[in-house]
Amino acid sequence: MIRSIIIRFDEAKNLFQIEETGRACPELTWDEMLGQIAEMTHPKIGKGRYPMLSADDLDKERARRIDRENLWERENGQ
Repeated sequence: MIRSIIIRFDEAKNLFQIEETGRACPELTWDEMLGQIAEMTHPKIGKGRYPMLSADDLDKERARRIDRENLWERENGQ
């Protein structure tokens, strides 16, 4: 079986995103990305440490992170 795994790099944030079959794992650091790929492709593991999210789940996660950042800024007078 051949799998297509895409790694995207956001230079502005210095973060990676892994994509496979319509699911993604966003905002990984370099070592997290390497670990995720290693776990996803290891014959005895086959599943990554970080969840692969659907497009809807990605939108919800991004909204949750924005809400968390906004709350922190309000609480810290930013």
